[in-house]
Amino acid sequence: MVIKYNIGKNEYRNWIVGETDFQPAYLGKYETIFTLSNGYMGVRAVTEEAYQEETRGCYIAGLFDKFPGEVTELANIPDWLNVDLKLDGEKYDLKTGKILLYRRQINIKDGQLIRNIEWESPTGKKTRLTFERFISLKNLHFAALRVKIIPLNYSGDIEICSGINGQTTNSGVQHFKEGILANSVTSPGNLSNKPAI
Repeated sequence: MVIKYNIGKNEYRNWIVGETDFQPAYLGKYETIFTLSNGYMGVRAVTEEAYQEETRGCYIAGLFDKFPGEVTELANIPDWLNVDLKLDGEKYDLKTGKILLYRRQINIKDGQLIRNIEWESPTGKKTRLTFERFISLKNLHFAALRVKIIPLNYSGDIEICSGINGQTTNSGVQHFKEGILANSVTSPGNLSNKPAI
């Protein structure tokens, strides 16, 4: 496990923590260390592309729930981070192909989590990806995710499937009833500032 502390320079000295290797066995630890929160809303630093070793979690302070036979717990709200990518027909998955560059950093001063990757697909197509996210301190109800994709040695179609997954659970127990915030997906027809639900 490679985590580097105090890697910032100048005004960011002592404000940046980073990792330089993608290690699926340590995803749980990294997603805890790189968690973003503004005191009202918090989100574990899971990768945008889902892996079995992760524990996805988005939470609202004070939002507790209890199901029969379970203890009262902080309810896991719908997940807004999942991004599935197909790059010229190939599924983006760091467990396949080669990772040429991997760097994830949390800037504690600015509240940003940035992940930079250069990935070579199993067929040799190289892509540079940047994932940036933050949770606003000014507007406690606002969070954002930006994805940048640059094909390095090919041109082709890029498919992005993103949305809000309302089928979230805490240890297998779903805290929202079926039909309430269940599956809300942003589509090209809904690119306004209004929520998809």
